[in-house]
Amino acid sequence: MLQFNPNDPGDTPYKLQRAVKESGLSLQQICDRMKSDYGEALTPSALSHSINRGTLSLQRALQILSVCGVGEIEIKSGA
Repeated sequence: MLQFNPNDPGDTPYKLQRAVKESGLSLQQICDRMKSDYGEALTPSALSHSINRGTLSLQRALQILSVCGVGEIEIKSGA
């Protein structure tokens, strides 16, 4: 189970980077699946920039985690 705290500015980018790496998918493959599954048109460079800068909405982060095959996700609330 992946646990992350969207209120911690450093947690989400780190967990997303790790999930992307562990998925074995390229950024292009993730973008293609995001478009297919969610109708989200992203470029690999925009996706990479958003992940690294931590500028993704919680919904988008959860979509990316789903595309990467993360089955169980626990969202920690609070600081």
